[in-house]
Amino acid sequence: MKKNCKNIMFSIVLGAALFGSFQNCSPVKMTAIDEAASTALGGEGDPTAADTSRDNLGLKGGHFDFDTSSQIYDFNEGETDRHIHEYDNKFDVRSVDLFNMLDRELTKIPANVRPTQEFIITVANAENSQGTLLNINGTLISVVEYQKKVDQYIAGNYSALQTYNLGTLKDFKIEFSSDTISEAILVPIYYKCPIANKPSATGQYRNGALVIELLDKSIAKLNAKTRVATKDGGLLWEAFIFWHRDSKCR
Repeated sequence: MKKNCKNIMFSIVLGAALFGSFQNCSPVKMTAIDEAASTALGGEGDPTAADTSRDNLGLKGGHFDFDTSSQIYDFNEGETDRHIHEYDNKFDVRSVDLFNMLDRELTKIPANVRPTQEFIITVANAENSQGTLLNINGTLISVVEYQKKVDQYIAGNYSALQTYNLGTLKDFKIEFSSDTISEAILVPIYYKCPIANKPSATGQYRNGALVIELLDKSIAKLNAKTRVATKDGGLLWEAFIFWHRDSKCR
């Protein structure tokens, strides 16, 4: 009888240990599945809600995803060259240096722009991410203020946007006015929506993510509604950024 009791106890302990091991292994397996699913969309990382346990590495209260692209897409037919989940947490930063992006597979600006090619910088959907800043050659400007220049350009004032080349644009970063994320600072979106280029409810490109583009100055042409390059408008390089939080499109 005592022997049987010992066997029963051993089975219980062993079962508990195996159950605990299974629990410990399960998230790893699920993460691998999520990474595979995300990679199919050109990305990496767990495409679920923010991991708030890692907020100390990047923006507090959330995180941002970052993508690069090399072409303009129709609505609902979008892709990207590369998607990075939790860029700030992954690399322990609170900004993106666009000339020193910390993932080697993101599309680099010099890869798409000839050394002496003249281009302009444009911004779209700034109204959704009003606390975000651009650092252009050491000068900070809010994306909202910069977008006003884009609107002037669209209205026919072509001198509103400065012309650059890779020799004159020395410093180019996306920064944040606060390390506490909120809807006023960076737009919250489900990651699949901007990647697929689903329009927002108001018809915004990339589902309302903050979009930054470089356009060939000689043929630059912007869509007046979306503020992004038309298909023949000289897009050289695009990046977009958003707070990966919601589980639905905007």
